[in-house]
Amino acid sequence: MATLLSPSAQDSRILSPRAFEPGSSGPTFTLQLPFVLLGRKGLNAALDKHSQRHAKRLEVVYNALQQFCAEVPVQVWVARRFDEDDGKTRTVRTEEERRALRREVEQRRKVWLREEQERWRGYEQSGAWVLRATDTGSEPSVGILGGWKESDGLLTEQEQDLKGNRIWAAAFTLQRCAVGRNDMERLGREVESLLGVFGQTINGFEHPEHGAMFKVVVGERCEVKIAFLPGGGAQGEERDWEEAVVGNLLLLLTAFERELLVLSSPTNLLAYWPLSRWLTHRAVCQLERERKGLWRSLRGGEVGGDKRRRREWGRVVETWVRNLEREDEGAGELKRLLEEERKWWWEEVDDVIKKEEGLGVLVRDMVGFERRGRRVAVRFCVVEGQEEDESSGAKKEKGGTDGYEIEEAQNEDGAEDVVDEISLPPTPPPELPQAFPQIRSIVFNTPLRTLSAPPIKAYIELLCRLVGFSCEKPYGEVRKKVKGLREAAGEMEEAPLETLSKLADMIGVSAKTIRHLERHWDPPGQVHGKEKEKPEAKEDLFAPLLKHIVRSYEEEKAYMPTFTERYESVGGFQVPARTKVYALMMAEEEARKDERQDQREEADEDEFAKHFKGGRQ
Repeated sequence: MATLLSPSAQDSRILSPRAFEPGSSGPTFTLQLPFVLLGRKGLNAALDKHSQRHAKRLEVVYNALQQFCAEVPVQVWVARRFDEDDGKTRTVRTEEERRALRREVEQRRKVWLREEQERWRGYEQSGAWVLRATDTGSEPSVGILGGWKESDGLLTEQEQDLKGNRIWAAAFTLQRCAVGRNDMERLGREVESLLGVFGQTINGFEHPEHGAMFKVVVGERCEVKIAFLPGGGAQGEERDWEEAVVGNLLLLLTAFERELLVLSSPTNLLAYWPLSRWLTHRAVCQLERERKGLWRSLRGGEVGGDKRRRREWGRVVETWVRNLEREDEGAGELKRLLEEERKWWWEEVDDVIKKEEGLGVLVRDMVGFERRGRRVAVRFCVVEGQEEDESSGAKKEKGGTDGYEIEEAQNEDGAEDVVDEISLPPTPPPELPQAFPQIRSIVFNTPLRTLSAPPIKAYIELLCRLVGFSCEKPYGEVRKKVKGLREAAGEMEEAPLETLSKLADMIGVSAKTIRHLERHWDPPGQVHGKEKEKPEAKEDLFAPLLKHIVRSYEEEKAYMPTFTERYESVGGFQVPARTKVYALMMAEEEARKDERQDQREEADEDEFAKHFKGGRQ
């Protein structure tokens, strides 16, 4: 665990990263690059209709890399799928026999998973790139970075429509694992070579009569992912990320989210929530639990029958909301007297980190949020089994915390009988101290969608230095530097890219790297050297999709400065007032109620159609 220091009364709990033991390896990262190979139909039957056509298409990529990029080692990973049917015939009559069969299947699944993981470990440690088919199932195979969804790495519906029916598409993924500090220069050369084969060689294959045969594209869902691991111990054992490093990293990411968002895209922000949005959602959940506590206290007292209890609940909520308003007014008046701004989210994270078990609760909240199917820009992958923990002792229910269900029942017409059916204990169970979660990897869901090597290399360097800085500095020093940069940025009214350059200087990122990132996110029409030059696409079968992908990505990048400015103007990077959190909570409940009503109406229509069809027959 991290060393805890207490140098002052103000910072009663300051984390300091532990130095790596002699003989242990430092942090490493895994790079994941998804892409889609497009091919013209009718030129090669093996690629069009063969039973193994997907494997044949993978061979096109692999052979091109072997022939034109022989200096870069590449291996092909073929996942071995688990089959519940082991080929044995059984007669299952009783429930006990069914349970026994399920246990047997689960045991075979564990053996299969263990064997796949062991096989993958050899690929990870080989120092070679891994080429694999992109998963299309609901669960990823071994080795795919965490937070996977079955649509990741594939074309969107709009992209599929633009592709047309005369082109086939095959999704693949390139991975490079266990990249250490001493491998960075080699990795940069390899990225340039591999992407050069995609952009120049494969895209340059032409049929003498029909023109272009293939195109490699990165669509809306082909975003680069980078996972950081803490490295192994002196004896080769697996290690977890220290609490100190995680605290430093979260402070940096929230403090400079404004600057990092400029390097994002609207599509990425919708798929992967920025930390400020997730923290606001967390505040909503905390307010729900507060309201739930009011309901518990009401249920624990003697307030009469259902109607009287319902009236009393209305008065309790009304008083509670008035108190929220008074809290906001008092806090606002104090800020005005002290000439202070509203609290920033990074300051709130700082307060949470200083609390006993505060950072652990925050991480468990993020893990619980992602278990519900949503995703955050940065993901903490914990040891299997720990993800069952939910934040603050809250009971996990589909669609949100259990606080939702109370108010929904109260607001429906004729809900007196529903209220009595809600069974909640008068007091919540006591919370037991929990160890800091065992975090095996930290995954960044980057906004990068490009076949250009410079921005990928630059983004890798930026993340490596953020993680490296978090590993090297004690929390007190990181906090002091963050506070200084943020105050200076506010006083000088700096644009996000100005502060980003200062952040880069603080953590040791080269000026050249920042220039590459700035160029990549420049609005369309601003050309900087060869990197931005794009030849006119030929009028061929691939042109509609290619033009759409390039145009939509450029438009998204160009919009980000405007988005960031608007997001900042409405207080997106600051802690919202309690009354605003309450309004957000009520809006979410109303949206869920409308969604349930639509589902009920749809079910009624289906039921009517079924009976109508049966009646006609």
